Amino acid sequence: MFAQKPQLRTKPTRSAFSLVELLVVMAIIGILAGLSFVLLGQSGKAAREASTKTGIQVIQTILDERIRGFENITQSMTLADPDLPQRPELREFRKRVQEFVTRYNDPASGNGIAIQQQEAEVLVRKWLFKSAFPQREIDLYGLDGTLDNYSSLASNLRDDSPLLARMWDSGISDWAPGSWKQLDKAARDAAPTDVSDDDRAESSELLYIVLTKGDVFGLPPANLDSIDQNLIGDTDDDDNLELLDGWGKPLQFYNWPTRLFNRTASSFGVGYDATDYANASVLVSGLPRHDSGTASRGAMFRDPDDNAGTITRRNGAKFGSNFNLKYRNSLQVVVHTRVGQPFIVSNAAPFPMAIYHDPDRYHVPMIISSGPDESLGIALPNDTSSPHAHLGLVTTQDEIFDNITNRQKGPQ
Repeated sequence: MFAQKPQLRTKPTRSAFSLVELLVVMAIIGILAGLSFVLLGQSGKAAREASTKTGIQVIQTILDERIRGFENITQSMTLADPDLPQRPELREFRKRVQEFVTRYNDPASGNGIAIQQQEAEVLVRKWLFKSAFPQREIDLYGLDGTLDNYSSLASNLRDDSPLLARMWDSGISDWAPGSWKQLDKAARDAAPTDVSDDDRAESSELLYIVLTKGDVFGLPPANLDSIDQNLIGDTDDDDNLELLDGWGKPLQFYNWPTRLFNRTASSFGVGYDATDYANASVLVSGLPRHDSGTASRGAMFRDPDDNAGTITRRNGAKFGSNFNLKYRNSLQVVVHTRVGQPFIVSNAAPFPMAIYHDPDRYHVPMIISSGPDESLGIALPNDTSSPHAHLGLVTTQDEIFDNITNRQKGPQ
């Protein structure tokens, strides 16, 4: 008999993946990839936010140090202990105050009512503060917001900020090559039809100068090595360095943002709007309580630099109009100049908010990043669309909620 051959069993062959199976696999891969991108995006956003907050905190620490230095050399003479010897660092401030009083009270100035020393202190301190901590170029100008004529005016008659005055090169009768003013002017002259980048960068550039070259308070230039160097750059290509946020946008600095807290703050009697207060609370933690009534005189209705109301709450008789200061010009001829009134003192009195800020209103220096949406939602510090836009006026409410500031506390 023939032996039976074993039968070999073969496994059925697997056909290729069906179209449905391929689509399912591709869908799964797509979902996983999408999740990865989302997670990476969230991680990147968180990293930028953390970097921005850390950078702002470092800047705030340095800025606070300089503000304390400023306060140390502008201490009130009337509030100082008369039994203590006069500190040498106060001499320059007291000299400026006395000069202001003398010029204001000169009979030839025609100001009528004499100004007192304590009143002059407030005015001079305001002038010096904007010169020391500018948020825009005009803050570097003198008491009345007018640029000195460096070519003809003697140095002892100038009142521009030392930060600006040191940029002038008398040898060439022009701004020193490489100075902030020269570089900024050259960039703006080169592109006169579009200076939006220069405008957005101006405040950040000046803040950088305040921190690194603002040694007028007896403090050494700040060392910014502790800041992520990616947060220092030049977004408008004018060779002036800026302080940036994690998204590469210039930080914005406001020295007196009174309009952030109340957009209609030009009148002493105007109460606070709930929307304005809510907007400000997003950017500033721990705001003082306020009364929406017009009779409220709480902290939100008080200038932190003049808690006693020395200037801003007086009636309009003394400072109800622009005042004159008597001085000698470059030819040593006595002249009188109209100086813009720094502070309103009655509802009817004029007030050049284009130079200073709203009277009898809360304010605090602010550093602001536009956040992840890269939209600030607030008028720029050098905005000239109205006399008060530069005072932190909210322009687009929806854009401020992701902003990052030096005045926020806790998780954002």
